[in-house]
Amino acid sequence: MFSVTVVPAAETRRELRQPSAATDDSNDVVGNNKTTDDLENEKSNDDDGGGAIKEIQMVDLNRTIRPNDSETFSHHTTAVNGFVKPNVQLYTVTTSTDERPVQSHNNDKPIAEVKPTTTMTTVKRTPTERRKSIAGSQLLSKKQEKRPSEIGPNLTPFNEPQKALQLVSVQINSPEWEAAVTGLQNISRLSMFHGKELRPGSLQPFARTVAKHIKSLRSQVARAACTAVQKMFSHVPRSVEPDAEEIASALFPRTADTNKFLRIQSAEALNAMVDNVNPIKCVHVITSKGIKHGNRMVRAEACRLLARVVDKLGVNGTLHLPTESRDAVITAATSMVIDNTPTSRQAAQHILAKLSEDPRGAALISSAASPNVKATLNKSLSRIFLK
Repeated sequence: MFSVTVVPAAETRRELRQPSAATDDSNDVVGNNKTTDDLENEKSNDDDGGGAIKEIQMVDLNRTIRPNDSETFSHHTTAVNGFVKPNVQLYTVTTSTDERPVQSHNNDKPIAEVKPTTTMTTVKRTPTERRKSIAGSQLLSKKQEKRPSEIGPNLTPFNEPQKALQLVSVQINSPEWEAAVTGLQNISRLSMFHGKELRPGSLQPFARTVAKHIKSLRSQVARAACTAVQKMFSHVPRSVEPDAEEIASALFPRTADTNKFLRIQSAEALNAMVDNVNPIKCVHVITSKGIKHGNRMVRAEACRLLARVVDKLGVNGTLHLPTESRDAVITAATSMVIDNTPTSRQAAQHILAKLSEDPRGAALISSAASPNVKATLNKSLSRIFLK
């Protein structure tokens, strides 16, 4: 903490001019042959303010001030460790030697004006905490700032769907991939908003072309095709049911793609197929194109879809399927229960456990399972096999 002290310069000069001990006090001549009258004239001049000189001292109140302490600080603020540099604005002050009140040139302004300053406190964090904060901010920025390709197109209805239908046939067959993406998005819009307005089967000619675009090496085209197939399965399933096998054969490999968004969209398209297409057709497509696939991730996805079909139909509905379809479900489940992928095994166990609730299903499972399969089954499913 600091205060501002005004020290008259006249007193400093008086201390310098004090006579020595050898000087006679009774003599009228003082110092450099100056008389007492000369000193009185100088004093009167000082009283008039003509020769007054001001000097500013900064004194540290925390220190003990000694009588003869002549340490003088500059009018500039001294930097002290641990303190914030105060913003001090000084003004010109005139003083005299007879201790008259101090007068400033500007009576409206104070002698010293101290503006408040705010101290910035920094909290020291460990390297682990800093890494966590940086990682959290990066995740937040990624969530807030998504790329346009991740958000998806803004699908809106057409004012003239018939003209849009004619334009789609040109766009999806264009060699330019931007035009193909636009045509696939237009198919999604027609399926979502104008499926009832268009004549039945008007979108069926585009199904095979969309299936070809699913296999495209350009991710934007493949993702737009997966979205178009999903919308067609959801809103106009009869237009794509005849070509469901060809479309599924293009979708299954995409479920094991390195592109995460492409995997998700292809799985959503297959879910739409299972939910809206004839179950007999779905069982045939899943068992022929997915269960027998060489990629274990594709087999796991096919087994999950098969469990979805069983949950949709229920135990009675599954057992009342045509013999070929029913046996295909049981055979696929008993073969996948020993697959090397945990997801496939869990889905197969779910199918077998659900079908074993009915005695007929337990008998069919026991007859379909081979001795090697029975020996390697999980203990929780051993009760469904009858001796």
